[in-house]
Amino acid sequence: MTQGGIDPDLGELLVSRSFDTACWMVRQGIRMEAAVSLAAIEFDGVVKWPSGAVVRAVDEGVGLSRMWFEIASRRGVVLRYQTGAQRLVQDSSGRITGVIVRDPDGISQLNAGSVVLACGGFEANPEWRARYLQRPWDMAKVRGTAYNTGMDCEWRWNWAPCLRAVER
Repeated sequence: MTQGGIDPDLGELLVSRSFDTACWMVRQGIRMEAAVSLAAIEFDGVVKWPSGAVVRAVDEGVGLSRMWFEIASRRGVVLRYQTGAQRLVQDSSGRITGVIVRDPDGISQLNAGSVVLACGGFEANPEWRARYLQRPWDMAKVRGTAYNTGMDCEWRWNWAPCLRAVER
């Protein structure tokens, strides 16, 4: 997908800060539990885990989503369903100040101090699976991800250098 263009600093950041991220999640209200059934091995009464697999969100993915929705609701975050981003809005200095969206009522502009781009993956798109994961992944049967076609991601790829600059 990135044609080998991973930002090594960003990759290192994702790995080196994973513990800090989990701690931040707990401070936000995410409840964690020991991942005993996931990957732990008990030997002579001692439970051992592979690196990085010690904790998980209570009730795993479903619980994690539920907790994030509850946290967002308590903080007044507005979630917009059936709304697709069309393009980012920038001011004269290049700073991202909002997004143009399309929803059932039409096209509008949402201004914001920050914009989070979240579009899922492309696992429901057989053409992209063949292109980026190679054959025979295009023939894979996928469930529960019908809307993860990657189409919302494609236009955003043009923004990667801009987004990296903003993050730093």
